[in-house]
Amino acid sequence: MKHASSHLLFVVFLCLFWRAHAACVYNREANAIWLYDYTEELPAAPRQILFADQVNDWGLVHYERSNDVYSINANLWVGRDNNTETFFQLGSPEHPNTTLIMNGNLVIYPASPQKINRMTLGCSGNTGIYAKLLFNNTPDATHTIHAGAYYRGRTMSAGVVNSGELHVYNGLLSSADPKYPIGRHLYLYLNKIIIENTVISRVTGTIGYGLNAKNSSIKNCIFEDSNNAFCWGPQVMRGVTFRRLKVAVSDSDRYPIAAILTECRFEDNEVNWSLCAGNLYLVDCDIKPPVKRNLYAARTNAVFKVRNSHIGGVSETKSAAEMRECIRAVSSRHVVIKVIDTYGRPVNNVIVMARCEQDDRIIRKALTGADGQTPGRNESGALLLDEWEESAGEIENQPAIRKYSYAVCITPRGGDQAQVLEDYFPTQSWQKVTVEVKK
Repeated sequence: MKHASSHLLFVVFLCLFWRAHAACVYNREANAIWLYDYTEELPAAPRQILFADQVNDWGLVHYERSNDVYSINANLWVGRDNNTETFFQLGSPEHPNTTLIMNGNLVIYPASPQKINRMTLGCSGNTGIYAKLLFNNTPDATHTIHAGAYYRGRTMSAGVVNSGELHVYNGLLSSADPKYPIGRHLYLYLNKIIIENTVISRVTGTIGYGLNAKNSSIKNCIFEDSNNAFCWGPQVMRGVTFRRLKVAVSDSDRYPIAAILTECRFEDNEVNWSLCAGNLYLVDCDIKPPVKRNLYAARTNAVFKVRNSHIGGVSETKSAAEMRECIRAVSSRHVVIKVIDTYGRPVNNVIVMARCEQDDRIIRKALTGADGQTPGRNESGALLLDEWEESAGEIENQPAIRKYSYAVCITPRGGDQAQVLEDYFPTQSWQKVTVEVKK
């Protein structure tokens, strides 16, 4: 009977772990459980880690079946950089509410060129799956994500290696105890980052340390109760709520920010943004005043390094005085103009031009459709008007503020231009304005 039980255990072990040499091993020197060579079709899951722990008697993994919670008292490494691939999945239709509590660092190893090491929380398009990744820290332990990191000697440190992937759908990434947040940053030096419909909270430093517009797709998320959301370079995000952050958006004089935030919301932040070199473009955003105030470097003494593509990518020093378009935040809103004739009938195929009354260099145009309206939401060619601009002034934290209004002109089919609306302030996104043209 004992022999039969041992044989059954061996068969189960093979079923769980023999996946084209997939492995779950323990690196005692680094106190790390190491997952590698799991395929995209058969990814690793927490149950593989639990089974390996039980078979090898590591005593590092605890599982609460009643609420599907796994706790790992070690570091967890995903993948290798030896021309192989590894996929790790947290949350599935069979386990829709899985929680993984880390009492150690989570490491996504950099992959070799053309290979992928990926960790996924949740499933794209399936809102019924809500996976949680929590870090259980203490005053003496500050665990976090190290993505794109290497094992060097006895430690795992973040390296600027843009490799590997992190996908998070409909999940939660936070600390297990509100008193001890994730520390210091979430190090995300990755090739590809997808974060959708997810809450990320309780990070001591930066939530997206390493995020940029080239490697990330961030949509409909909440970044809250942390120091800041992101801090340099090009950024593109949509539908993100920045809530209860010390400085929601932070700039860098070494890598100036160039952020485009669409349909985002700022609320209850100490500071919404701090700009010392770059630009922040806010499209159709809802911006509540910060508890303190937004911060701007003085234009007269702001000096920073920029990477100029026209001179071979060599860094050079620039002053804000030389770059008049830097250190500013601009709010813009889409509007819809409906053109009707004197009988109330829609007028199609006419050009609608909005000319800024404070700066006639700002001109926006759109064409009406069969309904007499300029393009609406989710249509190309919609009319986007700057609402206001704050730009760095001569004195620190005293930006120059400009509010914009527009004269709306219609070019009828005959070609004669008629100004039909003056002093229009775009203060509401996708507001519909009806204008009448006469023969």
